[in-house]
Amino acid sequence: MISVNVINTLNWGKCIKLSNQKIELIATTDFGPRIILFSYVNGVNMLYEETPSCNDTKGDVWHFYGGHRLWYGPQIDDRYLYPDNQSVKWRCIESTLILTQEIEKTTGIQKEIIINMDPKLAKVTINHKITNHSCQPIKLCVWALTCMSPGGREIIPLPKVDSRLLASYSLAFWPFTNPSDSRFYLGKKIILLDHNPIIKDEFKIGISSSHGIAGYNNHNTLFIKKYDIVNDADYADYSSDYQTYVNEHTLELESLGPYMTLNPKSSTSHTEAWYLFPNIPYPKTESEVMTCIMPLFDNLMCQRQI
Repeated sequence: MISVNVINTLNWGKCIKLSNQKIELIATTDFGPRIILFSYVNGVNMLYEETPSCNDTKGDVWHFYGGHRLWYGPQIDDRYLYPDNQSVKWRCIESTLILTQEIEKTTGIQKEIIINMDPKLAKVTINHKITNHSCQPIKLCVWALTCMSPGGREIIPLPKVDSRLLASYSLAFWPFTNPSDSRFYLGKKIILLDHNPIIKDEFKIGISSSHGIAGYNNHNTLFIKKYDIVNDADYADYSSDYQTYVNEHTLELESLGPYMTLNPKSSTSHTEAWYLFPNIPYPKTESEVMTCIMPLFDNLMCQRQI
């Protein structure tokens, strides 16, 4: 049974809370759309929250806020930084919450996040929809960014592609990224990336994943993000359908849809599924990841639908 409640929060104003008595999710309506909390009931929030000042949710300046947001690429101009400070229209159809942003005045783009919570499992499915209300075609890709709570460890399985003498996947580095960063581990079968609040250096990589899955371990809980991949499609940043970024505040899990030309009055979408698993200790080595965490990944990867 899914409960849907309008709540007033100290930091985020009016929000919508979804719960199936096992997990809970909170989404903002005074600005956004943003998902600002995802946890077990009465548990620790797996998402990063940046508490706003009283004036942060007003005006024409983009604010970080944290949580989960819908963006779009390419990041070649300032259009992706259009502020999400306006109120969000929302409606609920049974267990599905639909959050709709106002049409962006300078781009004609409208963002919509559609959240469906499983009635029994620790799982939500999130559809990220972008509609072009302008008079011109727009080349873009849907970008889903999840800011995780501080102090955890990210797990990214490396692709398993037998391409024989051909390259099997790409790993992209940003200009500010130091490959010898102590937070970064490139193993035989996985990538590990830590959040360390003491280290202020930015770090970002992208990967052409054949799995469409990544995880984050924190608070003795494993968060897994699974997402759709379109084979042989054109993805941003050297075919990176998955990207991750870390600084002193948070670590971001970012999945992307492929580039496409979105014609006027047309829409495109990108879907993720989020899962929580309890009592998963912080993995210290690749061997521990392969023993304790990869079976959970493998089980989800065997399921065709996310």
